Amino acid sequence: MADTTGDDWEADRVALEARELAMTEFLDRRGLVLRSDLLGAWAGWLTPIFEPRRYRTWFFVADLPEGQRTRDVSSESSRVTWTAASEAVKAVDDGRMFMLPPTYLTCLEVSQLATPAEVLAACGDRDLEMFMPEVVDDGKGFTLSRPARLDPLIDQHFAS
Repeated sequence: MADTTGDDWEADRVALEARELAMTEFLDRRGLVLRSDLLGAWAGWLTPIFEPRRYRTWFFVADLPEGQRTRDVSSESSRVTWTAASEAVKAVDDGRMFMLPPTYLTCLEVSQLATPAEVLAACGDRDLEMFMPEVVDDGKGFTLSRPARLDPLIDQHFAS
């Protein structure tokens, strides 16, 4: 694929983000197709009810096509880095990186699978119900709840 870092590509990205350009129009104009076989929905989280600003956050997984490059266009984080999910989990565990719980738990789950193909295949069996954490007493104090299906994985992770 041709270089996608030029000013015209950036203008299209900004227009897509601002919803001034439809994805279908963008794909058609650029002669592109959406590779849905390389994209999967992983999880949905909703900001707790006590937060003054609430967000629905969707986590997606993707297999980056050969020759494609990533770049940081985020305005929501203080730092962006591209690394394997297992390395991100280790960096958080070691105190070298900070992640909000939904991102950390998503990386922890994804890190259990060996290849992008395995991660994408796992999307077919996922329950995409939006999860909203609640304040719970865990016996040691108050914390935010997490999806119960993650408890065995978290117990295993912190036992090792």
